[in-house]
Amino acid sequence: FFPPMIGEITKTFLRASNDKNLRANLLTGERPSFCAGGDAEWMRSMAEFTKKQNVADSENLFDMYAAIRNCPVPVIGGVFGHCFGGGAGLVAVCDIVAAEDKTLFSFSEVKLGLVPAVISPFVWERAAHTKVTEWFITGQVFTAEEAMMGGLIHFRGDAHECDVFIEENLKEIMNSAPEAVRETKALLRSYSTTNW
Repeated sequence: FFPPMIGEITKTFLRASNDKNLRANLLTGERPSFCAGGDAEWMRSMAEFTKKQNVADSENLFDMYAAIRNCPVPVIGGVFGHCFGGGAGLVAVCDIVAAEDKTLFSFSEVKLGLVPAVISPFVWERAAHTKVTEWFITGQVFTAEEAMMGGLIHFRGDAHECDVFIEENLKEIMNSAPEAVRETKALLRSYSTTNW
């Protein structure tokens, strides 16, 4: 990630939230990797930021995740390659996620001397707390199988199987009553113990 991308993603999902005709969103990326996290040069430059600038930067990043999480229609993620740091945070704010078997995940912030503060509430809400604790504290690389066992993703398979899974879920959403889907998602989000 870097600021222009964060801004564009936020604007896209805020626009989507106001589109009454929209039924679902697909969040994916260009190969070979879904998202390897923050841009290294940008992160290095942040060492020169003032506290106020760092807080503003963190708030912008949080707003991006919140815009995706709070989108009133389902957000389906298609993940492959590497899914590290903030990229793994994107997975946590999708409603349904398919990952290719060979996908590698990591909440790698501690390896870079950082704390995964911005993404932590989203990941904590999504996945098994025991696994989140392990993943965050160690920064270890883990497989799609472990991501599924820990509740971060819903499906794993080869590229074709993931495409079929996504298509089937989109078809089911399109065959459901639009307002009922929106209200059901809002209901589920209302159970969160975190104030967004």
